[in-house]
Amino acid sequence: MREYRCLSLFADSVPTIFLLVLKAERPTQEDMKTVEKIENLLGDQLLQHTWILFTRGDDLERERLSVEEFIQGSNYLKQVVQRFNNKYHIFNNKISNPDQVWKLLDKIDTSLLMMGEIMKMTLTLKDNPPTWNLFLLGKSGAGISSSANTLLGHTDFTSKSGFRSVTLETQKKNIVMRDVSINLFDTPGLSNTVIRDEEVIREYRCLSLFADSVPTVFLLVLKAERPTQEDLRIVQEIENLLGDQLLQHTWILFTRGDDLERENLTIEQFIDDTVELKRVVQRFRRRFHVFNNKIYNPDQVRRLIEKTLMCY
Repeated sequence: MREYRCLSLFADSVPTIFLLVLKAERPTQEDMKTVEKIENLLGDQLLQHTWILFTRGDDLERERLSVEEFIQGSNYLKQVVQRFNNKYHIFNNKISNPDQVWKLLDKIDTSLLMMGEIMKMTLTLKDNPPTWNLFLLGKSGAGISSSANTLLGHTDFTSKSGFRSVTLETQKKNIVMRDVSINLFDTPGLSNTVIRDEEVIREYRCLSLFADSVPTVFLLVLKAERPTQEDLRIVQEIENLLGDQLLQHTWILFTRGDDLERENLTIEQFIDDTVELKRVVQRFRRRFHVFNNKIYNPDQVRRLIEKTLMCY
């Protein structure tokens, strides 16, 4: 369900329709549990944009049953379809029939018009400032949530010092800065004490799918301290995940800027004194910035946003 929740985060960023796919057959207890989980995940607002798509239309054709007759023959399916405001369609995936696709798209189009959603989307695109996605990712404990709060200008994301991971699922908040609307994503970190790395990587991969829907910047969060082998492994894993194209829109965000200030070190001096970090920063074409998350300093946020805007 982690990937499903990740997808739902983008439903208000771009026009989105969800298709809940069910076989046209008597539902099992497992089917019923799955439908309930998805309904709970999407909530009332996103369910308005969700259609049930039945498959196995060829089975119904052989039995000379319409999808309406099939639904009426099951009390459970009747209740489900009613909860979805009778938004359903059926596919026969065994044959190439573009007409069944156009019928589904026409139904979706008509329902959006009835809800006034198309007009709302048009006005939103016309009147609102351009939207960006800003993803913070990295190792758990590196200061991902603290940096997200610094960007927000107040504490909204849960952040705590220590070894126990706090952020267990991606959270999204919106800020407007320099006439740009920014969707800010606070993500679980790798080397997490609660979630396996494989789950976090799947979530990162899901988030990266939306990098071409709107301008997107990734912030790889690292502590301003000598990196461990674990730190370097995680950096390499994120580089591999993002690939060459997305790395062009990725910046290293160092935290613990307050430690550097106490030592009278600039971030440039710190990087140049650490061979491993020099190599990492060179691979990122020297795209880096540093935050002191212990104080409120809007100037450090403004400078980061100005730098990242230059990616586009």
